[in-house]
Amino acid sequence: LFLSSTLSFPSNKINTSATRTILQMLYNFTLHLNVLNYMKTMPILIPMLLQMTEVDHVEIQLNAYRCLGKLMREDDIKKMANPSKIACVYIDFITRTIDDRAQTRRFHSLLDSLKNFVQHDQVKTELIKQQALTILIKCIVEPRFDPIKVQLIVLEILLALSFNNDASVILRQNQNFITHIRNLSSKTNSNQTDLQRAAEGLLWKLEKEVEAVAKSTNVNLYKYDIMISYSHKDQDVCLQIHDRLVKDGYNVWLDRDCLRGPTMIGIANAIENSEHVLICMSNTYKQSVYCQSEAHYAYERECRLIPILIESNYKPDGWLGIIVSGKIYVEFGKIDFHLAYNKLKNEISARHYDLLTRSLSRAIEKDPIRKGSKSLELFQGISESIE
Repeated sequence: LFLSSTLSFPSNKINTSATRTILQMLYNFTLHLNVLNYMKTMPILIPMLLQMTEVDHVEIQLNAYRCLGKLMREDDIKKMANPSKIACVYIDFITRTIDDRAQTRRFHSLLDSLKNFVQHDQVKTELIKQQALTILIKCIVEPRFDPIKVQLIVLEILLALSFNNDASVILRQNQNFITHIRNLSSKTNSNQTDLQRAAEGLLWKLEKEVEAVAKSTNVNLYKYDIMISYSHKDQDVCLQIHDRLVKDGYNVWLDRDCLRGPTMIGIANAIENSEHVLICMSNTYKQSVYCQSEAHYAYERECRLIPILIESNYKPDGWLGIIVSGKIYVEFGKIDFHLAYNKLKNEISARHYDLLTRSLSRAIEKDPIRKGSKSLELFQGISESIE
């Protein structure tokens, strides 16, 4: 009630001190998942925060956008009268703070907040249109920027933007930038492994993904039954699923098994060699550019994707909604784990049966002379898989 009465004043009559305090508290609330999910159910919150972005006060605007970055969905941005304003405001703020040492902390906060927005395709498009790439590239090629507080965040923003074809072309053509990315990806400092991972992930996206997608797959030589793609923030339930699958005899891959070589190369190899890919959907999965890279690669290779909901009431939208569109979800967030797990096993069995049936059809088409023996062999395989 206090929040509503304070923020509902016209933007030129608000209590500046109270509003600053409330917005800071609101942002702190968004850092707790359960509270964030509850805040997303409040229909008046986003309109009030959008009203605060019109206030002529930099800190109030910044904190309002920080909250909106956590709360807004794709549909919310589509409903905005002027969605390009998000990109415009961030570019303006960053331009004003990037070279001002007195505003270093604000600059870092802006980048961290912008990372929440770049999961949305509309914001990506506007950032690219308004030439945000020039400022972001500057953060990578100039050594004065902090490798963790600036360069790591910027690399993750650029990785998200690289899913846009226009952005990927611009980045590929900047040889100075590519050279710096290669240098960052080869760093061996133990305290900069996240930076190395981000650089390697961006290099993969820009230089190697297209070639990897085109590689053929031998469906009879899968190394793994299942690959699990998940956000590490959701690892408790995902590891529980992993352990049950292993106990039931499945050969399962998680990214913690990637012990050698660059992370994305190892993950891509696991995707290529897995019969099924589980997409563990949640808000944190949607926000992770690394999860997007995994899911996008599996989608482009036309892998058999099995989406599972591990966060109650979560509804996939944007890039994740496109990838899982038309597929049956297995819900782990709402129902008993054992019941959900049995549904997952049934879905895996159904997909495996479908794969064997398709293999049988292709074998008959290609080798009609030996179709009798081929049919018997594959029929036995199907029968064994059902048992």
